[in-house]
Amino acid sequence: MPLPDSGTAPWLPLVLDEGQPGATDGLLVHVQDVPFVVASDGHVSHSPAGIPSMSRAVPLAVSVPDPGLAALDNRWVTAAGTLQSQQLLVDVVRPRAAPADAARTDRRPTGLRAGDVPASRHGTRPSRRIPAERALLEQGIVLDLWTDERTGRRIALTTDVGLTTDMLAPHYRESLDVVASRWDRRYLDEILNEVDEELVMSVGHSISTDRQLRLAVTLLHLPSRLAYRLADYRAEALDVRVLVRPAGLASDF
Repeated sequence: MPLPDSGTAPWLPLVLDEGQPGATDGLLVHVQDVPFVVASDGHVSHSPAGIPSMSRAVPLAVSVPDPGLAALDNRWVTAAGTLQSQQLLVDVVRPRAAPADAARTDRRPTGLRAGDVPASRHGTRPSRRIPAERALLEQGIVLDLWTDERTGRRIALTTDVGLTTDMLAPHYRESLDVVASRWDRRYLDEILNEVDEELVMSVGHSISTDRQLRLAVTLLHLPSRLAYRLADYRAEALDVRVLVRPAGLASDF
C-alpha cells in the first residue's frame, strides 16, 4: 500500500521506527530515578503521598556512561539518540531555551490525565447550548458548535446542512454559519481505532483552518506500520503530533 504524499499528509515526515535515530525536546526530570523528557504542554505533579504522575513524557535510557543528565535535571533540553523499546536511548543531551508554554512541575495534583487534550479552536469561545443544539449533537448530526470570538457568529459543523439550518436559524438568525462536515464522528473513531494504544500520549479533537473537525493525537512516535494503516483515511481528518521525531527533521542542536 503506498503512503500518501507528504504534501497532503503533513505528518508523514514524522515517521520513526524502532532502532532509528530520534530526538525530543522538553523538561528533563527524574521520577523515581528514571529520567524523562516532558513536552511543553505536559505536566509532572506529586500527590500529597508523594506519588508522581506525568502527561506527555518520553522515558530515557542511557547509552553512554555519563551523558550529563544529572546536571540538567529540571532544565529544558534537547535529547538525541536511538528509539529502542519505546524509550529514547540517549547519546547526547544539551540544554536549550524553554518556550513560553514550557512544561511545569509542582507538588499538587493537577487533575490532568495522560490522554487528555483540549480541542484546539483558534478564535472561538465556548457558550451555553440551546435545546436544539443539544438534540443535534446527541443524534450525531452536528459534530461541533462554537462561537467565533472575532465575529460573534455561531458556527455549526454538521452532516445535514438543511436540518441544522432549519433547527438553529430561528434562534441565531443572521448570525449563524452552517458548515458541511466532510465526515462524521464515526469516521474519526475508525481512525483512532487504527492507532496502537501504547503509542498514544493524548487524544482529542481540533478544528482545522477550513472549519473541519479532526482527530488530534499525540504519539510517542509514528511507526511506518501505523503510517501505512492511516493511508487508508483522509489525511486532512488527522492532526498528528509526535514526542520523538526523526533526528535531523529540525535543527536539534
